[in-house]
Amino acid sequence: RTSRTRRFLTGDVTTIEVYTPPPSFACDIQDQLPQVLIGSVDSWFKIFAYDEKISVISQPLTTAKYHDKRINDGRIFVPAPSYSHQNENEVPLMISADGNGNIVVWKFKIQAGESPSTHHERTLVTGEEMILTIDIYDPDRYGRDRDFQHRRTGKITNGKVNLGLPCLISGGGEKSIKIWDFLGLCKGLTNTTPHLIAEIPNAHAHNIRSIVIHHPVSKDEDPLFVTGSYDMTTKLWKLETLELLYEFQPVHTNYVFATAIYDPNTHYAAPENPSPAVITCSYDGSFAIHDMRTKEVLVHRRDAHKDSITALAVYTPPYGNKDESALIITGSIDCLIHIWNMRGEKIQTLYGHKNRVCTIKVYIPLGKKHPVIFSGDDDGVTIVWEDSLYQYSFMPLREMLTNAFEL
Repeated sequence: RTSRTRRFLTGDVTTIEVYTPPPSFACDIQDQLPQVLIGSVDSWFKIFAYDEKISVISQPLTTAKYHDKRINDGRIFVPAPSYSHQNENEVPLMISADGNGNIVVWKFKIQAGESPSTHHERTLVTGEEMILTIDIYDPDRYGRDRDFQHRRTGKITNGKVNLGLPCLISGGGEKSIKIWDFLGLCKGLTNTTPHLIAEIPNAHAHNIRSIVIHHPVSKDEDPLFVTGSYDMTTKLWKLETLELLYEFQPVHTNYVFATAIYDPNTHYAAPENPSPAVITCSYDGSFAIHDMRTKEVLVHRRDAHKDSITALAVYTPPYGNKDESALIITGSIDCLIHIWNMRGEKIQTLYGHKNRVCTIKVYIPLGKKHPVIFSGDDDGVTIVWEDSLYQYSFMPLREMLTNAFEL
C-alpha cells in the first residue's frame, strides 16, 4: 500500500519541529493549522503551515535567520507561566543550535488571522567549536504527582542540579556535556549573566552527536539522559548529580549518530513498571535496542540499512492505548525510511527521497488519532507521510497473530 504524501520545498534539512497553536489562537481554519519549523544547512529557518489540502507547499509563512552557520539541532518549548511572566500567554520558544557553537532562543508568535512572526530573544555564545545536539529538561514533565513550586529558585544546591527548574543540555565538538540556565534564557537576561550551571568535561572521547532526556512518569525515579558519540559509545547519566551510571554495551562499529528513548510507562499503565528502552543507530547501518535498567542488548539489527543511518525517531502511541504498537523509524544515506516494531522486525519501507534522509519527526495532530511522519533530506525536500504509521500501529490483530506464532 502506498502512503499519501505531501511535500515542502525547504532547502537541505537538518531539523524539524512541529507546533500546534492552542485553541485560544484559533479564530478560523487557517489559525488551527500546525506550524512546521524547518532548519537547514544554509542557517535559515522556514515556518510552514501544514495544510492537509495542499500536496506541495513551496512558500513558507515566514522565515527566520538567527544563525551564521549550519543549524544542527532545534527544540520547541512552551514555558509554564510560573517560570516567566513574559510567557503568561504560552508564547512558544524555539531553541536552535549551530556549527559556530551558538544557541539561539527565539519566539514565534501566532496571532489570530495573521502569519507567524518571529522575534529574536537571546543568543548564547557557548564558546564551543560547534553544538551538535541539545535537549531540554522540563520539570512539568517529571512525575505526575510531583510539586516543585518550593524549588523555583537556585540552580545548584549542594552540588546537585535543581530539578525544580528547566535546564538545557548541550553537546558537540568539545566532547563535554554542558548544563545551561534555561530559565535565564527564557527571561532574556543580559549578556553578562552567567548561564552555565555545570559541565561534564571529557564526557566522551569524540564529538557528542546525540542527547536525549528521559522524564520518568514515577516521582520515585530520577530524570536521566542518554548521550551518543562519534566514539561509538552510548552512556547513561543521572541529571541531578551528573553522575555517569554506566556505558551501554558497545555494539556499533562506527559513529553513534542518534539516540531515542521509548518508555512503556508513558504508553500504558503497567503494574510491573517495565523498563524503558534506549534505541541507538549508527553510521555502520545498524540500530540497537537496549534495556535502560539492565544494560542488556535486546535487539541489534546489523543489516537495518545498506548505508549509514542518519535519522531516528520513535512513535509512542497516546497514553492508555495499550493495543497500539510503539514503532521505530530510521532514515539513511541510502535514501530509504524503514519502520520497525520493538522486536526489530521491519514492517514497512517508505520510498520518496532522492538524497540522504537527515531528520525524522513523528507528529500526532490534535483531535486525530493517526500520526504522521515528517522527513527531511539533503535534496531540499521535506516529505509528510500521512498514513505510513497507523496502517500498522492501529492493527492490534496483526500483533496478536505475530505474538501467537512466536510462542
